[in-house]
Amino acid sequence: MSDRPAGSLPVDSLEERVETGHGARDTEGNAAETAAWMRRRGYHSLRLVTASYHMPRSLLEFRHMLPDVVVIPHPVFPENVKQRSWWFQPGTAALIISEYNKYLLTSLLYWASPRLSAHAQPRDPE
Repeated sequence: MSDRPAGSLPVDSLEERVETGHGARDTEGNAAETAAWMRRRGYHSLRLVTASYHMPRSLLEFRHMLPDVVVIPHPVFPENVKQRSWWFQPGTAALIISEYNKYLLTSLLYWASPRLSAHAQPRDPE
């Protein structure tokens, strides 16, 4: 009889299925590193595991870098981040507000980039 919960995999099996990268310095870099890794292996889906407060921006970055890949969000809930009444917790409030601002900025950059590039293209003289 195994001590593992029903349906779970042994740890040695998981080690063969989980790989982490260490070259990225930020979320955008992590998405780029993962995109290159996925292309090399020909994968078409990805389970994205990150903190719940970070998931919206992570999805934005990963879906931008991997437009043809199915990205499955798998949020986790760090114990030190207070989910209930977070606005009364100075550390948690600062974290969530900071992450929201990063999300807004990233959204704006992805929205504006194609528009700015289109205006930067030289026009044919008529």
